[in-house]
Amino acid sequence: MKNLPENHESLAVNQEIRNRLDGCHYSYYFNRVQWNLDGNRLTVSGAVPTYYMKQVLQTLLRDLDHIDQLINNVDVISSTGLSSAYDQHTEASRATAETH
Repeated sequence: MKNLPENHESLAVNQEIRNRLDGCHYSYYFNRVQWNLDGNRLTVSGAVPTYYMKQVLQTLLRDLDHIDQLINNVDVISSTGLSSAYDQHTEASRATAETH
């Protein structure tokens, strides 16, 4: 789920991420988010129900010490059926329909 800290600095960053996510109003949703530290790059992934929450998540994590780059790969998957997640089946069906 989360990467294992390799040194004191990454341990501190992981703890700060956990504190920020747990202390947020949307912690229920953000507990489903995973992250990976690769040097000074933080990549977050998972799913949230709204674009607003995706933006809140990014704002929460954008000013972490020792992080120079934040990659937000979180998908927005709403209960209304709208999604930012790539659906290969839909794309393949659309391509097949266009060729026939």
